[in-house]
Amino acid sequence: MGVRETTGTVLVALAAALLLWGYMRVLFKSTALAWSEPGRFPIFEWRLPEALFTLGLSGFFLAGALASFGGTPGVITVASLQASLALYAAIVLLAVGFLVFRNNNPADVFGLKPEAWLRTGAAAVGGLLLALPAVYGGQFLGYQLAGPDSQAQPIVQFLVDNKNWDARLMVVLVGAIAAPVAEEVVFRGCLYGVLRQWWGRLAALGTSSLVFALIHGHMASLPALFLLAAALVLIYEATGTLWAPIAAHALFNGINIVAATQWPDLMK
Repeated sequence: MGVRETTGTVLVALAAALLLWGYMRVLFKSTALAWSEPGRFPIFEWRLPEALFTLGLSGFFLAGALASFGGTPGVITVASLQASLALYAAIVLLAVGFLVFRNNNPADVFGLKPEAWLRTGAAAVGGLLLALPAVYGGQFLGYQLAGPDSQAQPIVQFLVDNKNWDARLMVVLVGAIAAPVAEEVVFRGCLYGVLRQWWGRLAALGTSSLVFALIHGHMASLPALFLLAAALVLIYEATGTLWAPIAAHALFNGINIVAATQWPDLMK
């Protein structure tokens, strides 16, 4: 390698190191800022019935996912997506119905305030964009550790293989609407809320994020999903409303849906 090539390589490495240092600095400062005002978080006492209900609902997700680890991924069809849509809707109705039955207002439990939409939206978009490099870095690491034979998530493979509009519409309904609402209600709204009260914020963040990563049943995506879940927790803490992580989660899934349909080679 000549002097010019060596110099060019060193300059590129230095530039990459500076970019990484700058990104990590901004990320740590933003995390500290989101973590600094716990008073914004919804004030609600999770009593034993609500806590047991939450653990049971989370365990339902986890049991189904753990059964699929190490096995052949299930085949995604339009019919299975329709079933998932109905299941997510039922889970949200069940969770909200249980809270109402227990004389709890879901708007108070999850901080579903109608005001400050602009601030909430900005926090959701800004927090997600800041987290994306770390999340996709975790995705790259996960696939490297899983080996060259690792497969994409079944829903991603379904999008790559199916170009008809009705199949893709079902993916949008499930992935960008139903799943973000249901999963945020269960894992950020309920599970993180319960664990936050029992164990404190840091342990709750780690545990709920790990459970969220595991329930997707895809080993190669574990690091990325853990980091995404942690970012959603921080967005929830920073805003005090579950609308923010719901919006960020929906945007993240939407980005991946667009990527799978427009640039399928990147998703394989």
